[in-house]
Amino acid sequence: MAPQERTTDEVASFLGDYFIGVSQVEPIVGGEWSRAFSFAANGEEFVVRFGEYGGDYRKDQIAERFASPRLPVPQVVRIGSTNDEAFAISRRIFGEPLDRLEGESFRAVLPSLLSALDELRFVETSASSGFGVWNESEDAPYSTWREALTSVVDNEHGGRVGGWPALLASRPGARAAFDRAARALDSLASNAPEERHVIHADMLGDNVRVSGDQVAGVVDWGASMYGDFLYDTARIHFFQPWYPDFRDVDVLGEARRFFTRDGRTLHDFDERIRTCALHVGLDAQAYDAWTQRWQELERSSARTLEFVR
Repeated sequence: MAPQERTTDEVASFLGDYFIGVSQVEPIVGGEWSRAFSFAANGEEFVVRFGEYGGDYRKDQIAERFASPRLPVPQVVRIGSTNDEAFAISRRIFGEPLDRLEGESFRAVLPSLLSALDELRFVETSASSGFGVWNESEDAPYSTWREALTSVVDNEHGGRVGGWPALLASRPGARAAFDRAARALDSLASNAPEERHVIHADMLGDNVRVSGDQVAGVVDWGASMYGDFLYDTARIHFFQPWYPDFRDVDVLGEARRFFTRDGRTLHDFDERIRTCALHVGLDAQAYDAWTQRWQELERSSARTLEFVR
């Protein structure tokens, strides 16, 4: 369900219940699940988001615990509900969206981005359980990473993209290509490391803000999972062809060097990247089918097959 449309006047009126002197209410780019507005109040700047899935906002609040100088996460100052939707108010992070950078700027910020992923790698997870997308209780539904990966063949993200298999099957050849990649993933997942790290799982779009050559903020933790920490690197690599300026940046080479610095070991890097990339591609196809973005489906399908051998 798409978030409700709101005018800036309606948003300003709503915010008046929580702040004094609300001004500069402006719509900003939102995702599939939220409508977002920036505003000023009390001499500070904030972002308010409205959407159906309040659990995503609770996950943003939980993710504040992951914050550090290497991994800046904005503070969520209030969450709640209004009418039939949830809302979240966060401190505003300024900076350029990662995927709007030119090639050299992307290359310059890549060490900071890898540093943020490295910080996420060492977040303590012992108080939670499971693999896959975690919930407001910080637990995830699958007992193994392999099970979380292979569930993509019928996963409907808690009902958000219900009905995608029938839509996928409606396109000539789409289901056959999906199944071919799914078989490759099933084979590779048998060797997937059963280690639990926090994964952001959506570090593109407006979810990473950049200032100069540094990550200024990481937002929108609704898709966050537990599993192989290389997943975020694989996802960025998978979608590189979508951004022509990024094509000449050796994301995988830089990641391999970064994660093995100071004598660290990193086993089966190529196979793990390929495994995660297959999941990324299959998940993208399910989403593209659900949204009926057929050109994107063809593109994500072709890219996924590049990881099938």
